[in-house]
Amino acid sequence: MTGDVLPDGYETVCDSDSNLGEVRLLQDRLEAVFRAAGYPEGDLFATQLAVEEALVNAIRHDNQLDPDKKVRVGYTITPGRFDILVAGEGSGFYRLTGPTPPTPGRGCPDDR
Repeated sequence: MTGDVLPDGYETVCDSDSNLGEVRLLQDRLEAVFRAAGYPEGDLFATQLAVEEALVNAIRHDNQLDPDKKVRVGYTITPGRFDILVAGEGSGFYRLTGPTPPTPGRGCPDDR
C-alpha cells in the first residue's frame, strides 16, 4: 500500500492490491488517524465496519479478486469531519437500493 497526495481534495490516497489481506492494513492506518483526530471509540468502530465492507465489496465484487487490479482509498480526516472514498478498477457492482441485501452479509447501503 502506498500513500500520496490526491489532486481532487483528498489529503491522502492509498493504492492497494485486490487482496483481502490488505483490508486490515488499511483499517489499522485509518484507526491511527481517527484516534489522532480525537474521534470517540463508537465512531471509530462504526467507521471501521463501513470501510471494511466498502473495501471487501471493491475487491470481491468490483475487481472480481483480480490481482492485476487496484483499490484506491482517498481520505481526509480532521477533528470535525472525515471523508473516505473507496474505488475499485472494475466495472462496478450491484448497489443496494432496498432494505434487504441481495446476498448474505452486513450490507452497506451507501456503497457506490
